[in-house]
This record gives sequence, structure tokens and C-alpha cells, in this order.
Amino acid sequence: MASTTINRLKKSFTAIPQSVIHAAHYLLSIGQEQKKINLAKKKAKEAIDKIKSDLEVELAPLVTERDTFFTALYTFAQGKKVELTAKLRSVKTEQGTFGWRFTPPYVELDEGGDDASIVAYLRAHNMTKYVRVKYELDREALLSDRPDVPGVSYLSREEFFAKPKLISKVDGSAEELSIALPDEGKTEAIDV
Repeated sequence: MASTTINRLKKSFTAIPQSVIHAAHYLLSIGQEQKKINLAKKKAKEAIDKIKSDLEVELAPLVTERDTFFTALYTFAQGKKVELTAKLRSVKTEQGTFGWRFTPPYVELDEGGDDASIVAYLRAHNMTKYVRVKYELDREALLSDRPDVPGVSYLSREEFFAKPKLISKVDGSAEELSIALPDEGKTEAIDV
């Protein structure tokens, strides 16, 4: 269930429902507008998916051709590597550069090795400078237990929400609109 929080408030003239029946009509209107929003998003997603699909089909032969040229260039260069790298590790031409280079160094574990066993070895051999320990606040545990910790508050705020019912699955799902309530005594309309 998607939830859209609208943070921007703007004072404006807004017709206010005068009864629950009027409020229900407003929910109906919200639902109708949500259907239009969902339909537009669905059409956009379908259009994007079609463009991506068409592009993949269009690019496939180009990628194959490019990779064929790359493989041929590599085969040529590998056969002449000693000659080509006598002075430099790469060959510059007017059309570009090819050659060999070293990747940045990286750590690779032996077959069957895992982080836990390496960490255990490093700790057992007093090499803990190679072990990273990450500490972070566990907000869920704090909220669950609510210990008295200086600098920590446990808050909840009241917000107004509206979620219209959409008649059919074809209409998509309704987004729940919510807004944090403004200071007491102020009446402001949502600027959508």
C-alpha cells in the first residue's frame, strides 16, 4: 500500500464539506482522480517497458557486432602482446587506444573460504585491525523497549488521512494521502 505524504500546505479558498454525505462525495472525487493518476502511471510504465523491449531488440545485433570486433582485436593483440608492449602497455592510434592495464587491487578469498572463517582467524591471531566492526543505532529495539536514554525521545504525531475505495482492480490501487496536522487552530488546505 503506497502512502504519499504531502508536506506542502497553502492557504487557499476550499469548499469544505458540510456533512458526512458531502465528505463521502469528496472521497468519491478523490477516488476518481486517483483512478486517472493510476491509469496515467500504468500507461507510462507500459510505454517505458515497450521502449525498453524495442531497444533491446534493436541493440542485440549491434552488441553482437561490437563484441565480434572486440574479440577479433583481442585475438590480434594477444598474439602480438610482447611486440606491442615493448615500450608501453597500450597502443594509441588515431581511432583510439587498446592494450592491457592492471585493475585496482582487490581481496579474493580462496575456494571454500568465507568471511566468517577469515574473521575468526584474524581475531585468533590478534590481527583485529583487519576486521571491521560496525555500530549503529537499533531504532526498532529502542522503540520496542523504550529505555530512558538521554537525547532520545519516543514520539507519535497525529495525521489526517483519506483513502478512497476504487471499484475494480483495473482502476489500480488507491494511494493513501496523509498530511501531518498543522498547529492547532489553523485551517489550511492541501496544495496538490
